[in-house]
Amino acid sequence: VADPKRPTHPHGLQDRERTLAEVFTGAGYETAIFGKWHLGYYKKYNPVRHGFKHFRGYISGNIDFFSHIDQAGRLDWWKNDQIADEPGYCTHLITKHAVRFIDDHKDKPFLLYLPYEPPHYPYQGPNDKAVRTVGKPRGKAETRQSADDIKRAYKEMVEEMDKGIGEVVARLDKHGIRENTFVLFFSDNGGTTRHGNNGGLRGGKGSLWEGGHRVACIANWPGQIKAGTQTDQLAISIDVMPTMMDIAGIKGPDGHQFDGVSLKSLLLEGKAIGHRKLFWQHGNQLAMRDHQWKLVLGGKGNPSAALFDLSKDRAEKNNLSAKQPERTKTMSDAVRAWLKEVNADAPAQPSKPPVE
Repeated sequence: VADPKRPTHPHGLQDRERTLAEVFTGAGYETAIFGKWHLGYYKKYNPVRHGFKHFRGYISGNIDFFSHIDQAGRLDWWKNDQIADEPGYCTHLITKHAVRFIDDHKDKPFLLYLPYEPPHYPYQGPNDKAVRTVGKPRGKAETRQSADDIKRAYKEMVEEMDKGIGEVVARLDKHGIRENTFVLFFSDNGGTTRHGNNGGLRGGKGSLWEGGHRVACIANWPGQIKAGTQTDQLAISIDVMPTMMDIAGIKGPDGHQFDGVSLKSLLLEGKAIGHRKLFWQHGNQLAMRDHQWKLVLGGKGNPSAALFDLSKDRAEKNNLSAKQPERTKTMSDAVRAWLKEVNADAPAQPSKPPVE
């Protein structure tokens, strides 16, 4: 929440981090982001300060789709690093700026990042009305929506996003550049409410159960990726940057080690990634994957270790930690070692707002 009273409010993306946009801009690409940023509320954290050349969108966790007010009651619609509101439904605005960007840069290499808002609350379809005004935090008008109204709006929100993505792809076709464009679509988490559908998986957004972080991912590149192919290889969002750079033929900064791996050979040739151990943290919940085995530590309703064999139990119903004590201990030790390593190298966050 973009509330200045919160102790983490001054936190954000620090300068020592190298972004995908910085790397692509440095390689001569035109770069843009239209939609959600949420990597810091101050101008020093703005996407145009971290590699992107163009930004229209919002910097908080969510906004009213019509009034563009965040849930702390502040106007949150930007043009680069300046507040610059414009009328329109958020999803439609993101699409509008995306297709215009493609029109303007169709003859150049470009990197276009579109973090759409749907289906985040507030639940508003394209024919609904604003529920937030400046100076008034998220309130009763928003939280008292009926279940039927939320369900209807949820559906409409996803449909409008789908239409927008269709417009973007159609623009690539119109300019004859689709076969030279790699398109990657994925969600950032599982369904947020009971109106979404996690396909029987446990948990949802805000948890490290499969329903919280197992999401759909679609890669499209006509003539390069065979249509209709599927894979059950384990991939993670930290693979996006090395994959995009590998596809574009861009080398990483000297001495930089990526946590993720390139998926290029998997996508283009069907080659397996190979075994690796993956780790996650969300609040006081930790998780690890090792082959088909998944360990979850902490979290609501799970104060101790829980071990699952996802090849047989994707819904995470059968805790095998008591039957597999050695595996549970080995994985628990690995999780704690990973957390110690990550925390030791984490960039320091300020305790006071940065000077603008």
